[in-house]
Amino acid sequence: MQYTQKLKTGNDFSYPSIKDIENYSKNVRKGKVTPTIPKCPVCNISSEEFKRHDVRERQFFIPVNQIIQIVFCLLLRWRCPACNKRILQYPDFALPYKRYTLQTVLDFCARYVENDQSTYKSVILEDVIGYQEYPNDYRQIDRSTLWRWVGTLGRLKNLSQTAHRLLLEFSPASFVSRHLATLAVPARKYATAVRKKLLIGCRKLLHLEAAYQQYFAASLFPNLATASGFS
Repeated sequence: MQYTQKLKTGNDFSYPSIKDIENYSKNVRKGKVTPTIPKCPVCNISSEEFKRHDVRERQFFIPVNQIIQIVFCLLLRWRCPACNKRILQYPDFALPYKRYTLQTVLDFCARYVENDQSTYKSVILEDVIGYQEYPNDYRQIDRSTLWRWVGTLGRLKNLSQTAHRLLLEFSPASFVSRHLATLAVPARKYATAVRKKLLIGCRKLLHLEAAYQQYFAASLFPNLATASGFS
C-alpha cells in the first residue's frame, strides 16, 4: 500500500467538545475506563492485571467560536501490581503538560511546518483564538505557545522511531521511508541546527501520524505514545 494520506489542518480536524471531555470524566468516575496500553512498559505484564491507583484533575482549554472555554477533566492513573509502576492514562484528546487538546496542537503545528511561507504569527492570526476568563480580557494565543508545541512534537523521537518501524513491518514496500526522507523546512524558519532538527522531527511525526491513520485506522496517540513514554 502506498502512503497517500494528506495532513489534516483547519476545518479537516475534529476537535473534542466540552461534552466529550465531560463524558470522559463521567466514565472515569463510573469505572468504565479500562487500560489502553497493552502491557507495563517496565515489566511487560499485561494491562489486564493493572489496578486502579488514583485520579487527577486536569484543566483543558477548548476553543468554542474562537473563544477559549475552560473545562476540567479527570485523568486515571493505574498501578502495575508486579513492579509497582504508576502509569497515567491519557485520553485521545490530551498531551502531557499541555492544557490545549492534542487536536489543537497537531492542527496548529501542521499549519506551520507544512507551509513554507508561514510564520508563528501568521498561523496564529489565521484563526485567532482568544480568552474570555474575565470581562474585557482580550488576550490571545501567543506565537511562543506554537513555538513550544512544535518543539514538543519534534522531541518525540522514540514515538517516531516506533511508528516508523511498525509501518515498515506492516508494509515493507510502502513509500513512507522515502517520503519522510524528502521532508525539509526553509532555512529562514530556524537559526540553529538544534531548532532545525526539532522542526523536521515535528513534520515527520505529523506525517507518521497521517500514515498510521491510513494503514492502521488508528492514531499514534495516546496508546503508542504512552508505550513510548511520550518521548
